[in-house]
Amino acid sequence: MNDLIVNDGFVTTLSKVLAGLQQPFFTEAPPSTDPTTEALRFIANVMNSPDLMKSFSDVIGQPTDSVDQANQNVTNFLTKNGYDCTALQILAAFAAMRRKVLSYWAGNYTTWTTADGGLSYTLNVNDPAANATALGNVNAALTDADPIPPVLGPVLVISPEGEVTFGEAKIQNPSYDNNTLSWTVASV
Repeated sequence: MNDLIVNDGFVTTLSKVLAGLQQPFFTEAPPSTDPTTEALRFIANVMNSPDLMKSFSDVIGQPTDSVDQANQNVTNFLTKNGYDCTALQILAAFAAMRRKVLSYWAGNYTTWTTADGGLSYTLNVNDPAANATALGNVNAALTDADPIPPVLGPVLVISPEGEVTFGEAKIQNPSYDNNTLSWTVASV
């Protein structure tokens, strides 16, 4: 092993590498990156207060020399505004919100479709067997002599209120959970 280290141009020895591996990588517990109740409270407030959103945006937009300084600026802002949480906890709270709150994704989205009778659109995060079948169908279509090309589909629109339209059709009772938007054929 020592020859490998020396021959590959590393300026060290096997004994130094082994000694280094015996030392812990962290000398203290890393800060929490889980969303706290306080961070979730801040997210709810910032989403409903234009003034708080503007102030928060101003802090985020400040130029800094490092990520640590940017995080400290956010944490200072939070403390000054009465929130007992950190920048990392706020990031985790935003991530949690993205997984559960459809209105976070408000906007217009381009879609693509294939004329395969729906074979490639049966993916279901709760049904691994259906996923395997769908992926098999997609792979089969891709390996055929005449693969089915995707074409531009209808626009998917998600409103800030969580309403969904697909092309001209308004979707009734769309479901959004864990980053998955779904609806039934009966809801179109």
